[in-house]
Amino acid sequence: MSKESFDLPPVLAAPPRHSRRHRLASVIAAHLAVILATAVVVALFQDSRSSHPFLNPAVGPGSLAATLINPGIGNAVAVAAFSPDGQVLATSNGTGSTYLWNMATGRLTATLTDPAAQGVQSVAFSPGGSTLATGDQNGSTYLWNMATGRLTATLTDPAAQGVQSVAFSPAGSTLATGDHNGSTYLWNMATGRLTATLTDPATQGVGAIAFSQDGQTLAAGDCDGRTYLWNTATDHLTAALTALTLPPDSMGVCVFSVAFSPDGTTLASGDLNGSAYLWNLVTGHLTATLTEPASSLGLDAVGFSPDGTTLATGDWNGSTYLWNVATRRLTATLTDPSVQGVGAVAFSPGGSTLATADRNGSTYLWNVATGH
Repeated sequence: MSKESFDLPPVLAAPPRHSRRHRLASVIAAHLAVILATAVVVALFQDSRSSHPFLNPAVGPGSLAATLINPGIGNAVAVAAFSPDGQVLATSNGTGSTYLWNMATGRLTATLTDPAAQGVQSVAFSPGGSTLATGDQNGSTYLWNMATGRLTATLTDPAAQGVQSVAFSPAGSTLATGDHNGSTYLWNMATGRLTATLTDPATQGVGAIAFSQDGQTLAAGDCDGRTYLWNTATDHLTAALTALTLPPDSMGVCVFSVAFSPDGTTLASGDLNGSAYLWNLVTGHLTATLTEPASSLGLDAVGFSPDGTTLATGDWNGSTYLWNVATRRLTATLTDPSVQGVGAVAFSPGGSTLATADRNGSTYLWNVATGH
């Protein structure tokens, strides 16, 4: 597998039967409606660790600072991701479009629509920020040049059942696409060629993927209730992390979110039983179980703050929970207005803002700065 660094030019500014969202809906037995988005309400704020010109409405930590509403009908927000420089927020929906928001003005600047789209389930910026990858339920991942807004490549998974997650390696030379067919595919970004296929044992479908900070490990959360760790140099499976006792041939509890801590020592995984698990990557042992309140409908998103002190967990009950990683204690509960379920969480690069993507068609931006 090639380790050469590659990045594209600088930045401008009925779903498949095995759909991740359909599988989730069947588990929680909840009908989640979507709304007509009619306005964009934006209150901008100062990221204390960023040089970007945010306005400051003097909201305190834990306060809602902005609401970004996807245009159109049926635009439940599936994912949200900040560009590496924090200047752009990408949000996507079930209709196949990805929206780019200017974080200096709060305005929608571009709409990227996947060809033959069935629903964007995941987005990822390349490390340099010049490329955006959008993983679609049609089984393809689309690469967009952020300087021109043009589609530059289409990577289609073999025997695809829907791309559930996409992730760039830290060097940007490899793109991983996690498919609901149970395999994760590694693509060489310099050639656009498939270089490896990593198939989870006893798989029920890959729900989430993430690279470690050194790029040596790829984590794949699976709907069989396990998280698989792959050595990216050898393409060998090194561990299968299971927090639950699973009966033979059981689907288990879908792992729909995985994240490595910034220092690379801890992996967080979240599943539909409403718990997040912290794993010691040196020993492979489970070190903590963070159980959300009884109102939980299932955990669909986890994310570490840039300094690694906080873990955010997004729940389908419409709340996002902030946990102190050192003490394992719940420190804050952020509840989206008019909630229908949090599908994604993302910290800004400076760490003072948290984006929570909701099925009601809105992305909420929260001030999570501590003032020190």
